[in-house]
Parts: sequence; C-alpha cells; structure tokens
Amino acid sequence: MKNWVTFFIFFFFSFFVKNAFADHIVGVDMAMSSVNTNKGNFKFIMNIFIDEDIQPDPQKEKEEVIQIYRKSDGQYLTTIILYGYIFPGIKLNYTNPKCAENNNLNIYSQHLEREVFLNINDYDDPMGYIVVFDRCCRSKTISNIINNENTPMSVTMAFPSLKKYPTYSSPEFNFPNGEFLCVNEPFQMNFDVKNDTNKDIRFKLSNSLGGFTKKGAFVIAYPPNTMLVQPEVVWIPGRSGSDPIPSSKKLEIDAKTGLITVTPNKKGVYCFAVTAEEYVGGQKIGHITRDYTFVVIDCPVNKPIKPVINFLNSPVSEVALCPGVDLKLETIDNPNWNFVWQNSSVNIPNETKNSITVKDTGTYKVIKTLSSTCSDESISEIVKVKLETGAVLVKIKSLLSEVCVSNTIKLSLEDTNQVVDWYFTSTFIQKSKTINADKSGEYIAKFSNAVSSCSSGQDKVKVNILEKPIVELNPLSFEYCPNDKLDLVTNSNPKYLYQWFRNDTLINGATTFKYKVDKIGEYKVKVGFSTIICDNESSKYTVTQKINCTTIAPPTGLGSIYGLYIPNAISPNFDGLNDDWKIWNIDKFPDVEVIVFNSWGEELFRSKGYSVPFNGFRKDKKLPPGIYPFVINPNKKGFNKLTGSISILN
Repeated sequence: MKNWVTFFIFFFFSFFVKNAFADHIVGVDMAMSSVNTNKGNFKFIMNIFIDEDIQPDPQKEKEEVIQIYRKSDGQYLTTIILYGYIFPGIKLNYTNPKCAENNNLNIYSQHLEREVFLNINDYDDPMGYIVVFDRCCRSKTISNIINNENTPMSVTMAFPSLKKYPTYSSPEFNFPNGEFLCVNEPFQMNFDVKNDTNKDIRFKLSNSLGGFTKKGAFVIAYPPNTMLVQPEVVWIPGRSGSDPIPSSKKLEIDAKTGLITVTPNKKGVYCFAVTAEEYVGGQKIGHITRDYTFVVIDCPVNKPIKPVINFLNSPVSEVALCPGVDLKLETIDNPNWNFVWQNSSVNIPNETKNSITVKDTGTYKVIKTLSSTCSDESISEIVKVKLETGAVLVKIKSLLSEVCVSNTIKLSLEDTNQVVDWYFTSTFIQKSKTINADKSGEYIAKFSNAVSSCSSGQDKVKVNILEKPIVELNPLSFEYCPNDKLDLVTNSNPKYLYQWFRNDTLINGATTFKYKVDKIGEYKVKVGFSTIICDNESSKYTVTQKINCTTIAPPTGLGSIYGLYIPNAISPNFDGLNDDWKIWNIDKFPDVEVIVFNSWGEELFRSKGYSVPFNGFRKDKKLPPGIYPFVINPNKKGFNKLTGSISILN
C-alpha cells in the first residue's frame, strides 16, 4: 500500500500542468481522520467553495494537491492528491434564493478526499505537522485585499505526532448555509465543527493566507524544501484578519461555539478565516481553518407575512417524536412564496417546500421569501422537537462507509452506553454496543423499549466492501520496431485510477486505462480507487526489439548524421508532443552514450544505451528553459563523438 501512495506523489506534477489557474475560489477547509481498518491509514478531506458564474464546470475541480511539512523545521515531507470524482458538486442552499439569484450568488461546494498510508514511526516529531493547500487564485471580486485576483488561496491544518496519537482524527467544519449579509443589519452564522472525539475546541478569527502559487500556475510547481510560515494576504487600509469587514459592530466569533456575529455597513465581497484549535490536557495539538467569503448587499424591506408552523393542522411550539415514526410539520402554501427549513439554524438540504418530514430532534423553523422578486425574510417561531417521554434515540456512528475487501467497518453508537440488537437487513446478528461490518449492505441497530409508548428506537446505515479492481493485461512478449503501433489496454472503469510503469519506473502522465508503447521494456499497470487504498497490479508485459527493423523515416526537416536524426529542442509539458528527446535510429548503436550538460559543464543526464530518453528533468525536477550542450558517443568503430546543443522550451 505504501508504494501505491508513493507513485502518486511522483505523479502529482503531471496532474497540475494539465490545469489552469483560476480566480473562482471563495472558500476552502480541510480535515483528516484515522481509518479504523489499519494503523497508519488516514483520510484527508477537503471542501472547496467555488463561484459557479466564474467556473461553471464542476469536472474541473475534481483533483486538488496538498503538501505536508514538519512543523519544527519546516521540512517538506510529501505531496498528496485529493480526488472528488465520485462526489457531486453541491450548491449552497440560500435562505433567500431570489435575492441570491439577483446578486449572482451561485456558490457550490466540491468535496474531495483520499485515504493514504502514513508510517506513524516517520511522523513522530513532538511539535507535529502542517498540511498546506496553496492554489492560485482568489476571487477577483474580493473587496478587502490588495491585488485580489493575483493572490493565492492558502489554508493550513495542523496535526500532532502520529506516534503519540496513532488514531488521530481532526474536527471537521459543518457544511455552511448559503448566506449573504445586509447593510446595517445584524447577522450571525455558526462555524461549528463535527467533534466526535469530544476534544476541547477553541474558535478564533485568523489571518487569511496568501500562499506562494503564482498567477499562471495551478499549484506550486516545486514545493519549497522548507516552509515555516505561509505569507498573509495584503489587506487594504483599515482591514485586517481580526477586522476584515467594514461594520458598525465588528466581526467577532464565540470562542466556545463558533458563532460569528457582525453588523456590516458597506457593500462588498469580504474574505476572512476562522480557525478551530484542538486542545488535549490543556495543550494545543492541532487546528483546522476555513477561509471563506461573505457578500454584503443592500437588502429590500418588503417581506411576506410571517409563517406559522402547524402539526396535525394546529399551531405548535413543541412536539414529541417517536424514533422511527415520521412527524410532519407544515405551514400554509402559496406559489408566490419560497420556503427553506432549518434545524438549529442550519439549512436542511432539499427541504424547500411548505412541509417537512421530521426524523430527528432539534429546533425547527421555516424561512419564507417571495418567489418572484428579492424580498426580506419572514421567519417563523421555533418549534422544539423532543423525544417522547421514555423513548430512546439510536444513532449509529462510523468513520467510514466503504473499505477494501478483507477489511471491516466498525459501527458504534453515539450513546456509548447503549446495547442494541444488530441486524444485517432482516437477519439478527448479535446484541452489543458495537459491531464490525464485513459485507456490503444495510445494517440496523434496534433498541427495544417497554417503558415508552414508542416500542423501539432504531437507526440504519449502508456500508460498501469494495473488491479490488480487476486488472487484465495479457502477460505475453511482443517484438517491437520503433514504427510499430502497440496499445496496452486494461479494464476501463470511471471509478478507477491508473498508473503505468516501464521497467518498474513510473511513466509520467500515463494515467488512463490505455498506454501507447513507444519503447522496449517491461510494462505493468497499477489500478486503484480514488478515495481509499484498495489497489491491484497487473502482470508484466514484455516488449522486445525485433531483429532487422526497417529504418524509421524521421519528421520532415531533420538532418541526418550517421543516419541519426537529432531534434534540437524539446518541450516537456506532457502534451504528448516533443515531451522527450527522441533520437531517430539511435537503436542502431546499442552501446551509445548520451550526455547532457548545463552551461557550467555540470552533467545533468547520462545514458548507456538510449532506452530511456532525456526528458528535461533531473531528479524529478524540471530543468529551466535554456540551451544545454550534449555529447553523443556512438561507441562503434568508425564513428566519432557528436557534439551540439538542445533547447528546453516551456
């Protein structure tokens, strides 16, 4: 499993050169969690918030890059690619959709994640580690920073020594409401977190970070070897990380609850950042940060009449819930009104009708606006939904929903004292507090209760045990001439990730189910899933040189020396055109030596034989554009050394 992670670390450069910079990012947060299938397996999570008007294609946001640094000395350790191909983009649910539409507020969130192996013995520094996301660029509409559309979006997350905390999981920010702020009107919003481990979480406003990525690049091409401090954004005069929004009552956050309050007094688009710090035994061990953007507008004063919530056709302020029994709340309907339901002031996804079926306890309210025009909001009184007297609420808790075959998923209960009857579909398994799910399907936890009029409480969850990918590659030998066409093909599946190797060396950019062979060697492919470690490897396919190959006709315009056709430039940008220095007919000199130098005479590349051509890289780092001298020694009687120069272009 470690090797599977490693080859993606080498591959990350080929990923980001395919993508362009953008100025559509309005928010980012990260988290990580321990995967209970294996010590050392951790899932890294990112939510990136995107302005759909600037970037309407969610498919362009399916891969993001993060780096890990050691906190004590800033040493770069590794790069991880997060994937979001199986997660659809989710639009933020605005409580006032018509006003959001009129003000071009179309924000969606893309979730990305990746399970990786981190050897806990390698991550044993007592000062911990920093995870960095650094990407250009922020939204060009931002009002409170200088040079906004050239400023990167950077967010950090810190985690402790994994030797000390081998099952570490960070908190994770809850999904935000779609909100805009009104000039001169008080506003509040919760930035609370999921905190399954019950750590001491302390919230604070923090500085938005500017990062290192330059405009015109997608991410940092070569992460710094050391990174002790991320640069901050440059604020306009009068603004700062602690006071980012012009206001009559400045932006503040409750250190215990994460509740943000502000009364803005000027229209604009304002970035800011909230950090949730984790403490154990009074010691800070980590943090997560959400960098986010608020839009302040002039709001209308017209509003529809205040909605009233009914239960069984009567107004209600409190109602009892039987677990497992649906409870319907509703208000008067009208096609001229929009509705958004909230529980504990959080918008409930897809609940935009005049009624809602309630299955959980909480404090419910409905927000009503006009559907045809931007209007002020009318908000109902709160309805408290509590448990029926004596009833027991059952909630299953699990860090995972899918794992690789031969692993299990631990299912436990939010109430750790509960003992329940566990079922797989309708088949009883056991009576216990926890269970290990080892096959795909639906698991049910039931609590029988003779005390309450509610006979039982129950919860259910679906899990998925993934089989390893099927990899078929005919392990036969094939004789090959340089002008032959040979495609190696394995099974195609949109959920799979692919990486091809030649002679056990990763082939940059070879990441689809098909690879076109252009050299002799031993080929294989590794296939896995984008989110969890569950990979498989093909047998080797051997491609050998055919005897009596016909001389290849070179591209038009190349002159011949000793029958060799030597290009004078390459452009190693992974577009499939002139990515490496292909010398036609060099196979006629099996003992040839090819050496490339820099302008100071330092040797950058040497090859005995030329089965692996020069590709413009040295030690996995791309050489800068320029002119590089070379020597070609045919090592064949009657043939002298050839000298010249090759240009590396962007």
